[in-house]
Amino acid sequence: MQDATALNSTIKFLLVRHGQTDWNAVGRIQGHSDIPLNPIGLVQAEECATRLHAEFYDTDGSLAIVSSDLQRAHQTAQAIAHKLGTSIPQIPFIVNPALRERHYGVLEGLTHLEIQQQHPIFFHQWRNRDVDARFIVDAAGRESESLFMLRNRAVTALNNLAQHFLSQTGAPVRTVIVVSHGGFIDTVMRVARRMSLSEARRVEVTNASVHRVHWDEGVLSYQHS
Repeated sequence: MQDATALNSTIKFLLVRHGQTDWNAVGRIQGHSDIPLNPIGLVQAEECATRLHAEFYDTDGSLAIVSSDLQRAHQTAQAIAHKLGTSIPQIPFIVNPALRERHYGVLEGLTHLEIQQQHPIFFHQWRNRDVDARFIVDAAGRESESLFMLRNRAVTALNNLAQHFLSQTGAPVRTVIVVSHGGFIDTVMRVARRMSLSEARRVEVTNASVHRVHWDEGVLSYQHS
């Protein structure tokens, strides 16, 4: 049994991927491109919200929602907040750009076939999970991120969120629903499961799926659903 001190230093993160977009449906790389949910994605967001409401409708209120600022994630988070708000008043809702998807540079807006045809070297690096690769052509895509850069951003973002909620006075938040993106969530899951960034993906992060990790004094660990 955990003692009170241990419990007071822990946060449970529920990582939710946004619902489907038109770019998801055709395999077009989104990254930081701000694409809204399509009709299927809106339904997926509502269904995810219903599942989370069934789990948390009788919670003691120690719950918060944090969303990427990109609209596909924000729309999904709003659906969750609306559904949970029917039984849990005044849920903290924060928008945080640090939860964005990886910036893919010149690959954004392209399908897998278009990347292979237009940027064959980048295609090879991307498909083989080159952890240092950034997809830059001349001045284009200067903000693009490697997998290492994404991992550092993701871990820092969750550390900052955990410390923010643990430092608050009043009713403690101990469960945080983080609405983000496939690459971001996959990276966090790798850290929590002690997997290399270069390994093939073991867990599919599908649209509107939920993945759980436990944060304890800066250490992430995987939590089965």
